Amino acid sequence: MFPWKSGTERRKSYDRLKVQGAGLKAKTEATGLPVARLHVTGHRKKGSRLRAQGSRQKRGQPDCLLPGFMWTGIVKKAQGQGRKAQGKNGVAGAEHAMTQNEDITASAALIKASTYTVVFTGAGISVESGIPPFRGHGGIWRHNDPSCLTMRYFRQQPKKSWETIRKLFYDLIATAQPNGAHRAIADLEKRGHVNSVITQNIDGLHQKAGSQTVYEYHGTIKKLVCIECFHPVESHSIDFSALPPVCPECGGILKPDFVFFGETIPKKITDLCSGEAHYADVMIVIGTSGSVKPASMIPFAAKRAGATIIEVNTEPSAYTRQITDIFLKGGATNVLTRMVDMIIDNRQGLS
Repeated sequence: MFPWKSGTERRKSYDRLKVQGAGLKAKTEATGLPVARLHVTGHRKKGSRLRAQGSRQKRGQPDCLLPGFMWTGIVKKAQGQGRKAQGKNGVAGAEHAMTQNEDITASAALIKASTYTVVFTGAGISVESGIPPFRGHGGIWRHNDPSCLTMRYFRQQPKKSWETIRKLFYDLIATAQPNGAHRAIADLEKRGHVNSVITQNIDGLHQKAGSQTVYEYHGTIKKLVCIECFHPVESHSIDFSALPPVCPECGGILKPDFVFFGETIPKKITDLCSGEAHYADVMIVIGTSGSVKPASMIPFAAKRAGATIIEVNTEPSAYTRQITDIFLKGGATNVLTRMVDMIIDNRQGLS
């Protein structure tokens, strides 16, 4: 449990956690809320224990406090009772469950109180814009060969590769329009409640909706780059009727400026996204299963740094049971527009 400590130190650390758990039990009884929700009602300040823990972790110093999902287990022991049932959505069972309206209200309060909120999005947010996800039921790779997006195949069969790329990304995605969820995020940024968006998507819909600070982790379809001289070209300037498109500078083959399978994520974007995760007080995770690495590790990094995780998904993800503090099940547009309404209209007693 505490691999860096001796046996005696581990015993002391465990005893400390039991004491903390007893205090948390008393707070649970006083508020009537399950342990998983307690920090939702009292948003931590930068000087709090959890913020201090996050700071120590950022500096690489060990701390006897555990990650959230392990900490909940310890507290559950100390309480002598835990959540009666783990719902499919990974939050408290029926006896203690909040209604979704209460969850959205709590989320809105957290966002309003946050000094730095980061949104992390996946393919699910764009489904309502008519773009199918890449994986899962009805996913793009169920009906297409993903090998067309490997550099080896691209260099050996550039025309065949480009025929699939054009069909999937330029005939379908390039014409899509942002939906209510994209616009809600842009609205929150405009009003000062969102500081940045980290997206795994390459569709550019966040920018179309009006978001200004967007980090495109996997790149974008809006640009092409020559695989020989690395000259960048705006995709709207290219005639895709002749494949493969060629570089206007050297005649080399142009490649979409997004990451192919097996390619390394550029260090610049990984550093920028790591910094955003480091500074986030709140991270809103939307429409992602959490299965694509290394992008999927960003919310975990934010959690380790002390952020509260609000998740909006139609189904539980790899984050739900491990790091999610509030799980909002449903379509992104429905959930986010309701949340924005609460933030803007100061409903439910929000200040």
